[in-house]
Amino acid sequence: MSTFLRRSSVAVAAALLAGACTVHKSETPTLTGPSEFGLSVNVSAIPDSINQDGASQSAIVASVHDASGQPKAGVSLRADIGSGYGQLSANTMVTGADGKASTVYTAPAAAPGAGPTSVSIVVTPIGTDYQAAVPHAVSIRLSPPGVVVPVIGAPLPRFVVTPAAPNANSPATLDGTSSCGSTDAGGACTLSSLVVKWAWDFGDGTTGSGPVVTHAFPLQQTYSVTLTVTNDKGVSMFRSQSVVVGPGLLPTASFTFSPAAPGVGDTVYFNAAASTPGAGHTIASYQWSSGDGNVGTGMTPTYKFLKQGSFTVTLVVVDEAGQKSPPATQVIAVGAGTPKPTAEFTSPSRGRPLPTTPGTSATTHRSSRPTAGSRHTSSRGQRPSWSISW
Repeated sequence: MSTFLRRSSVAVAAALLAGACTVHKSETPTLTGPSEFGLSVNVSAIPDSINQDGASQSAIVASVHDASGQPKAGVSLRADIGSGYGQLSANTMVTGADGKASTVYTAPAAAPGAGPTSVSIVVTPIGTDYQAAVPHAVSIRLSPPGVVVPVIGAPLPRFVVTPAAPNANSPATLDGTSSCGSTDAGGACTLSSLVVKWAWDFGDGTTGSGPVVTHAFPLQQTYSVTLTVTNDKGVSMFRSQSVVVGPGLLPTASFTFSPAAPGVGDTVYFNAAASTPGAGHTIASYQWSSGDGNVGTGMTPTYKFLKQGSFTVTLVVVDEAGQKSPPATQVIAVGAGTPKPTAEFTSPSRGRPLPTTPGTSATTHRSSRPTAGSRHTSSRGQRPSWSISW
């Protein structure tokens, strides 16, 4: 009986339980708001490695999908630079029909001597529930211009230019002995390999080789010098570095002249052989000003002053790089000069004076022979005559 009664009790209890716990099918409630549980956010940087030159850019793209994996339009996002420096074209963005939104990151210029670094861009959905807003970050590798990110086991090129800002056409020393043959994961030099070759490109169309070289850059400008080193395993790496070349020393103008006290119409001889170029340069031209409105060229010109007075003669020399010297000046006092000789004669026959002005002539008659220096003419039926000409 007791067994039967227990079975009955179980049956009744089961019946009661079945009646009280009937479960009907129910729909999963739709998630609302910006809750991350209903959104899938993926952030990428294209490209994820750029030069730190103040101009290179990377596109930050956020892709948002809903719980069913479909692109989600109209989602507001905020982008911030989590670590590092730089600039974003926009800090807020909204996804389009394709579920994507983007902003552009511009890298800052690297400080002199800086090495590779990275920047973190953080994108966060924004809406009405800040507690559900989960940030998503992406990193961008920044490399200063000319710096190659070290590869494990690869050589590391390094060089120093002395002087740091050489002058045009003046020797500069480029020393690459600080390069190493191999590096570890952190980019530090190791002793597992040795550099066996140094190859230089000076950026002016010429090249060189060896750990230490001497080179003269031809012009005043900025050159991109590249050193490529190769280790004993045949692995090569390069590094580029800007070298700013200055104009160098200016030429110096100097001259002499003779005679020291010329007169009007006298030939004055000038000589600029004492002028000197700056180190590494050559004099290409000489520019003269006579002080009376005329100019001349050449190292040893001549000149005649046509009036009395004091005249400031100026010389400027120009080197092959176009650099001009400060002007060299000297004052020349031009006098009246030495007067031309004059002579007075009296006609032996009639007592009339002969002309004394150069360029004129006169003829007189005389019965006797003409004196030395005269030209004698005669004809039948006429008296002998002679003439004097200047």
